[in-house]
Amino acid sequence: MANETTEEGEALPQVQPVQLVNENDWFLQSTIENIVSHGVEIGVTLTVNGVIVSGMLIGGKKYFEELSKTLKAASREPDDISNTLGDAWKQYTAIYEKPEGAPEDWKPNPVGYIHLMNARFFAPGQAPIPANQGVLWRGKLSSVDGFTIGNLSAN
Repeated sequence: MANETTEEGEALPQVQPVQLVNENDWFLQSTIENIVSHGVEIGVTLTVNGVIVSGMLIGGKKYFEELSKTLKAASREPDDISNTLGDAWKQYTAIYEKPEGAPEDWKPNPVGYIHLMNARFFAPGQAPIPANQGVLWRGKLSSVDGFTIGNLSAN
């Protein structure tokens, strides 16, 4: 790419071309891999196949920790299904941790899913669903059509 100039002879900024290698939004994927996966939570509003979903963007590890915690809190007895699933699904947090004995330059697999906490669904002229509080939500990153930083509110 030759150095291009304006009509006034000023150099135009050099822009690195972006190569699309899959259907994921590279910016959203990079935000998840480089910021959110390190514990930072960001309010986000997504458009997914025409549905608007808004909540706090969290990492996969926190998603499974919160899912486990929610199930175990709903448990009535030590061996009921909520407690059993809570214990089982908490084990998925290991997917997001560096394995013991992994090389120094180990990197996690690329992100394929997006996770929200306190997620709510919005439709024009309707109250958000759920109306009382948000839920944990997990979706395919490749299904996100668009997004904006920041949460929608019911007001």
